[in-house]
Amino acid sequence: MMHVLKRYQAQTAAELDALTPAILERAFRGEL
Repeated sequence: MMHVLKRYQAQTAAELDALTPAILERAFRGEL
């Protein structure tokens, strides 16, 4: 159970890393 949770956490972190630049870009443009 624990390793499944860690794998899910790692996947989520990777997805967040991919999304963060786009979110920051929108924030700087004032779209948020």
